[in-house]
Amino acid sequence: MVKRLFGFVGREVNGLHEAAYLLAIFTIFAQLLSLIRDRLLAHHFGASAILDVYYASFRIPDLIFIIVTTFVSAAVLIPIFSQAIDDQEKFKKIINSVFTVFISLTVVICVLTFIFTPYILKFVLPGITDPVYQKYLIDMTRILLLSPLFLGISQLLGGIVQAYRRFFIYAISPILYNVGVVVGVIFFYPNFGIYGLVYGVVLGVILHLIIQLPFISSKKALPRITFKIDWQAVKSVVTLSLPRALALTSSQITTLVLFSISSTLAVGSITIFGFANNLQSVPLSI
Repeated sequence: MVKRLFGFVGREVNGLHEAAYLLAIFTIFAQLLSLIRDRLLAHHFGASAILDVYYASFRIPDLIFIIVTTFVSAAVLIPIFSQAIDDQEKFKKIINSVFTVFISLTVVICVLTFIFTPYILKFVLPGITDPVYQKYLIDMTRILLLSPLFLGISQLLGGIVQAYRRFFIYAISPILYNVGVVVGVIFFYPNFGIYGLVYGVVLGVILHLIIQLPFISSKKALPRITFKIDWQAVKSVVTLSLPRALALTSSQITTLVLFSISSTLAVGSITIFGFANNLQSVPLSI
């Protein structure tokens, strides 16, 4: 039964319309689950200081995610991977080159951010001044710095998976991410307190990644660190992704500014803005 299920999930999708409908349907499921996630958060915490800190802790990791993972997004990688997929040696060289550059850049940025987190947060979220909630915010932001790294690797694997036309695997990933967040609210929070909420996010990120590993491994296409980087391929990726990266980064900075302003208002303002922002993203994503 399990083997048949994995066979169905990992089957090749050849038709363009079938792939589009599949991704759309699973996007709807993922977005509905995100609404359930927010409903659970609202039920348990309301517009409170705890949720203010929770939503605020995403701001820096999300900005890093946008900056670095835009360069490994499926929209950029699929055309490049599809052109090289028939030449396995070239295909693996491109994968390893992109992976190496991405990992190096992301690790450096995340380590520096981890070190300077207190100073960055004091500047971008000046309204959170309570020492207890400041500590929560710093700790949770540092934990969530795992997200850009793991989600970036997952994005890269998603490009490989879609180049092989295994759209089911890619489509399931966002659902599993939201499952992890829901688990954090229901099970981790009672045991770990406020940190349990971000532990759920980390679980979701890991699930988002590992669902793709069995297929990638079966194709012997797992990315590896290499010192023989194909700089031409890396340049192509950067050239294709730069306009998108600039657009998404500017949007993320705008959101960060709005969160910064919200932090100076009444308790619960960040939460209300976070709920509203998530709600408007549902029809947009679909």
